[in-house]
This record gives sequence, C-alpha cells and structure tokens, in this order.
Amino acid sequence: MTEKTQKRSRNYPALLVIGSVIILVLITFALQNAEQVEMRFFKLQGEVTKSLLIFACIFGGLIVGVLFSLPAIFKWRRRAKNAEKEKVNLKKELAEQPKVVNSAIEEIKDIKKPSA
Repeated sequence: MTEKTQKRSRNYPALLVIGSVIILVLITFALQNAEQVEMRFFKLQGEVTKSLLIFACIFGGLIVGVLFSLPAIFKWRRRAKNAEKEKVNLKKELAEQPKVVNSAIEEIKDIKKPSA
C-alpha cells in the first residue's frame, strides 16, 4: 500500500462520521420543512415543499458560482501550463550552460596563447 492510500484509509472513519452527520442534518431539515408552499416562476406554477425549494435555490446558486469561476480556473490552468513549458526550457538552457562556459574558457585560452 502506498502512503497516500494508507492516509485515505486512516481518514475513512472520520469521513464516514462527518458524512453521516451531514446527511442526518439534511434529513432533519427536510422533515422540519415539509409543508407545501406555492411557487411561481414566469408561467410555471405549482406547490413544492419548502425544503425542496431551498435545496433547489442552493443548487442553482452553486451552479451559477461554478459557471462564473470557470474563466478564472481556465486562466490559472493556462498559466500553470505556460509556467511548466518555461521550466522545461530553462532546464534545457541550464543544461547548455557548462558547454557555453567551457567554450568561452577555450576561447580565452586561445587568446592568451602567445603566437609563435
């Protein structure tokens, strides 16, 4: 087992407890807000439970938030990709440096040699 897998398996009981508590809270919320309310949206109308309406609004807000965040996410991904390319190019340049230095040293030695 890798270290990452071991870490996940150690956290599993805690995640199970946290998930169970969240589900219990959501079920309690839904049961306490089970009364029907009238809903109108443009020409659509009907009755839904308060909890369903609230969950739908939260879900809609999450979707809108994600949609507005997408341009920034793509921008950062593009920047990360460009930075990775630059890193590769800089590594190549750095690998070339000893060759450049050695050739410069040879040129200097050639210049310093007395001509016969």
